Amino acid sequence: MICVNFFDQAELCEAFEKLYSFGKDEIVKLAVMSMQQCDPALYFVEQTKMNIDMIDTKNVYLHCKHITTSLDNLESFKKYGFMTLNELLSKKTSLSSFLKEHQIHIDVSNKKVCYKNKCFVLNDSNEECNECFYETDCQHKTSLFSNNTTLIYRDMACSFRDSIKVLRSKLYDDTGEIEVHLAGSKENVHDYSEIKRHPEILITIENLISELFNEKIYLCRDWEEETGGKYYCMDFDVNIVNFERITTTLDEYNYFPFLDYCQNEYSSLDDVNTNFLVNIFLLYNGIPHLAFEEKWICGQILPDTKIPYKSITVTEFQN
Repeated sequence: MICVNFFDQAELCEAFEKLYSFGKDEIVKLAVMSMQQCDPALYFVEQTKMNIDMIDTKNVYLHCKHITTSLDNLESFKKYGFMTLNELLSKKTSLSSFLKEHQIHIDVSNKKVCYKNKCFVLNDSNEECNECFYETDCQHKTSLFSNNTTLIYRDMACSFRDSIKVLRSKLYDDTGEIEVHLAGSKENVHDYSEIKRHPEILITIENLISELFNEKIYLCRDWEEETGGKYYCMDFDVNIVNFERITTTLDEYNYFPFLDYCQNEYSSLDDVNTNFLVNIFLLYNGIPHLAFEEKWICGQILPDTKIPYKSITVTEFQN
């Protein structure tokens, strides 16, 4: 196992030593020189003449930080381990219990939301509504000129369908993935959004209730009051293959020049192996930190990834 910790320059240097078989002083010197070039990662590869498609990355782990709050002293985490948003809402957790106290229930598997005595479905953009939220005939099936409208039009025109888009996207497009910090200052990690005060999803639910029911509820305020300002930073390591995009994306970096530094020949970027993609990610993000420059990096962990509580280091903080 090689743990890449972008938060700690010494640990990062040690990981690069193991991965690329160069000495610490040589790696740091080359990283500093690379940062003076137009393309630091490409310069690093040119100077070392490494075959980036052959450097095995299957045992590379990334060190992660995640800020969270809890109303049950982390008992839900201790019982279930790290959970996606969808799991937090589906299982008996402090989040689902809190929402229940505010007369809100989200049935993730059936795409149903209930508030007080009113339930509605989070329809996909390409799905018809089974019944109108406003309990009338659909007002958007015909245009001002009495022409039949498309579902695409109705999805934009209907205030109900427009209101559910954000929550629907977070639960089903993003599949509730766990978002983590992979590098950055304490301010980057702890002051990102409102996560040290309350779960971000509460803002989304507040807005949804306000728009649909014309009723103001104070989920964020109530959650923060119950925590007493306490929040936690969780540190843990995850295999790099369990991250969204890192082992599949071809749109963030200029990959083409690196094809000249492979042992195998590839007819196109679609054919390159996982080692190729992961090593480029590590080089582009690791070289600045090796050269004592700070960079903020975030990542999304694939939803099926299991992170048991015993593998997490928890540090408590106070707002």
